Amino acid sequence: MLEQIQSFDHWLILRVNREWVNPFLDRLLPTVASFPAWTPLLLLAAALAWWRGGFRARAFLVCATVAVLLSEGFIGGPLKKTIGRVRPNETTPEVVKRSLPGAKPQMLALFRAPDLIEGHALKPDARGRSFPSSHTVNMFSVAAVAFAFLGGGGWCFLAVATLVAWSRVYCGVHWPSDVAGSALLGLLSGRVTVMLCETVWQKYGSRLLPSAHARHPRLRG
Repeated sequence: MLEQIQSFDHWLILRVNREWVNPFLDRLLPTVASFPAWTPLLLLAAALAWWRGGFRARAFLVCATVAVLLSEGFIGGPLKKTIGRVRPNETTPEVVKRSLPGAKPQMLALFRAPDLIEGHALKPDARGRSFPSSHTVNMFSVAAVAFAFLGGGGWCFLAVATLVAWSRVYCGVHWPSDVAGSALLGLLSGRVTVMLCETVWQKYGSRLLPSAHARHPRLRG
């Protein structure tokens, strides 16, 4: 079974990374997952949502932040170290790594052409950080939280999460099975986070924020 997955991974990534490509995607997909470049805009959007969005928007932002922290601390980091799967661009010479060039501030890289780097083979015993894809886990966990708090608005987050997952394969830094498994982990992590935050709110919300808890005894819904 493992050999079949690896064979399919190799076949599919070469299709996505080498054949199903065009100049537009070469610019779009490395940009999508470059979170450091998007940080100023993301922080601005979060600040506006906190200021103007009301209780549900603020609850979403808090739970989404918790979901990302839990995903990074208990899923992404530990599994990467434990599994040690090598990235495709590091072990398969045919794979091209696409990434934004360095810039200061990094946001300026959004307006520059991506770097294209041919893969190179590593030693057989080399260990990597290919599974899970932290980008994918984090984005799908946020999408799960968005469905809980924003209803139909969660589809927008799911679409972005899917685009990010695709970009990790297109850019040659994760195997297709990495992002598929990471998406499931992210959805589960987001769902667990919502349940955890709801429990904490119902138990301690009346003490921490009595007026808000009186108006919103449930964190969502």
